[in-house]
Amino acid sequence: MSDNIPVEVWERVIDHLWGFPTTLHACAQVSRAWHPRSLFHLFGTARLTNCARTYGFLHTLDAHPVLRPRVHSVDIWGSNGPDSPDDDNSDVRHPPIPHLATFAAAAVRRLPAVRSLDIWRADWCEPGARARVLTHLSAFTSVMELNLFRIAFPNLPTLGRLIAAFPRLSTLFTEDITFRTPIYERTAFHAPPSTLRRVCLDGVTVPQIIDFFIDPAEVLRSVATVTVGWYQPLQIPELKDRRIKEMLHACRDALESFAIWMEAFEVDSAAEFESISKFLPNCRNQSSDELSRHPNREYH
Repeated sequence: MSDNIPVEVWERVIDHLWGFPTTLHACAQVSRAWHPRSLFHLFGTARLTNCARTYGFLHTLDAHPVLRPRVHSVDIWGSNGPDSPDDDNSDVRHPPIPHLATFAAAAVRRLPAVRSLDIWRADWCEPGARARVLTHLSAFTSVMELNLFRIAFPNLPTLGRLIAAFPRLSTLFTEDITFRTPIYERTAFHAPPSTLRRVCLDGVTVPQIIDFFIDPAEVLRSVATVTVGWYQPLQIPELKDRRIKEMLHACRDALESFAIWMEAFEVDSAAEFESISKFLPNCRNQSSDELSRHPNREYH
């Protein structure tokens, strides 16, 4: 059948499989015609779940240097990888990630075009290695986006140092970030100039993260776009609990837009509109009619 269909058609089909690495692996073995396109998408995003896979990835880059500039995103998973269920206990949900140190030390010269680093379901727990990892990560000058999903940090300054490690970081996404201790010495954290332009926050520790971002990290002064509740929409009372107003105020004149995703609600009266707008600054241009038209969507 494939002989009767132009290869360009099959390539378009393969393009739609970019998010399914197992299927792409199968396609890469079908024929020589399918192999280049499948390999292109496989190496567009590198998914590293252990040290063995990380070393294999690095060896492949050495054997095929042409693939190096094609890698634009790297996913670092906890040792259980992307197939571990969401309802695992906390020890399983936050396994160690020793392969992050391997990747950071060895991949920087091999990946000149990587723009996004994702870290999934992991425990940032190795005290001796953390400083070295951050030093190596600071050499990834092409990274502009950092996505953190279900990471257990020792404390908030550790998160701040990870963010500050990337000299050109412009986008930060966090979901279900936890901290083993909420106590830290504010004066011990030095806040370098922030380059962040877009921040998206989700999870119960958002208030702690916002307070840290305001002082001492001071990373919000450069942020132009704020999103809250993307995966975990908020209830109206949570607008105050999540420190939304304080975060938007800290962005000051840099803020250009913000989006708050909320649970289904209807705004049918001026009183209900007021109950929402009092938690948010600069709501004078919004109306209750505009809000009621989007009861299940985002609030701008």
